[in-house]
Amino acid sequence: MALAMETSKAVSADGEELVVIRTSDRLLFKRCRRLWGWMSHLQMGLSLREDVIYFWFGSGIHFALEDFHGVNLYGHPGKAFLAFVEAHRRIGKLPTDWEEHVPLGLGMLSYYADFWLPTRESLRTFVLNSIPQLEVHGYIDLGLVHEGHRVVYGFTLDRMVVDEGNQLWIAEYKTAKAFRLLHYDTDEQVTAYMWAAHRLYKRDVAGVWYYQFKKVVPSLPKILASGAISTDPKQQTSAALYRKALLDVYGGLDMVPVKNVKFLNELVVEETEDQDRFIRRESIERNQKQLDNFEVRVKMEVEDMLRSDLPLYPNQTKDCSWSCPLQHACIALECGADYETELDVMVQHPTADNKELSWRKHLPKPKSIVLPPEAQLYQDLILEVLPKLEDPWEPQISPEEAFLQELRS
Repeated sequence: MALAMETSKAVSADGEELVVIRTSDRLLFKRCRRLWGWMSHLQMGLSLREDVIYFWFGSGIHFALEDFHGVNLYGHPGKAFLAFVEAHRRIGKLPTDWEEHVPLGLGMLSYYADFWLPTRESLRTFVLNSIPQLEVHGYIDLGLVHEGHRVVYGFTLDRMVVDEGNQLWIAEYKTAKAFRLLHYDTDEQVTAYMWAAHRLYKRDVAGVWYYQFKKVVPSLPKILASGAISTDPKQQTSAALYRKALLDVYGGLDMVPVKNVKFLNELVVEETEDQDRFIRRESIERNQKQLDNFEVRVKMEVEDMLRSDLPLYPNQTKDCSWSCPLQHACIALECGADYETELDVMVQHPTADNKELSWRKHLPKPKSIVLPPEAQLYQDLILEVLPKLEDPWEPQISPEEAFLQELRS
């Protein structure tokens, strides 16, 4: 569920205003009309005053993978993630609890680049007109008109890749506390991406490679007090990391104790070309009938979303306590209390003055990012590296904002 929607209109290359519909907006509309009414760009367009940590963290992982599989400006996804953090520090947009998520991001990305990917068949980033196809933004005309403006479907594709047979695929990245496996057939994002990519590239798209990164820092196995390497199956390690530890301690696998060899083999058996305990990728496909039905369904939903007399009733469920950031305001409204005050605490209204500063304009130079050596061992990552980053300039702010910052301090 996206909590901060973009403006309802976009401008095409020839200056035409377009009404934009996105998958995140559709999902929010179907989940709860009241929350959608508060936060959709098609309605009030409220946004949270502070970034939600899991959206911010996911954006950092996406940027790191975008750079790594594209121009690779930073040379390593861990460095790109640190650059993302530094850019947000420069514009004052670091969310609460960001510090504890830095070692998590570094560990996840270092494991992917240094251990998981080198031992598996890599998909090549699709290059079109000399441009690597990463974070591809686009609009598909829905053939609808609202208040004199064309209605389009907006989308962003994480990465386009090609396999050995030169088939075109979409690569989608997700971070999660646990792998989800039962939602593929009804995942609206997957269907939307397939439909949009077919339209955008005007060629067959084989499917979506759906990557899931577990939010845990993979680690080398434990060294026991006796000096032996642990065979505890609950430890957060993988075959690649376990093998590294064995070679570091014993010098060769022929010198490793039998129980450790057995445990290593168990780790190898449970892993495949596409998954281990920490990263999993699945290929998902949609046939043409599914894509056709998707377009029909979207147009029916849009007809409801753009109604001027649309009733915005709530959909209160047991999941509101963890899935709705504006639950307190919703309950206050139901009780006849001052819900607007509750809203004002959490959100800000869209104005010309509070447009979000683009963090990409504040990315530091690659040479200023130093990846901690400990990142390759996934333990005790050095957070102190962040204040030491080169900061050659400060963002310019208005006198009014400077005055407000002085008051806050």
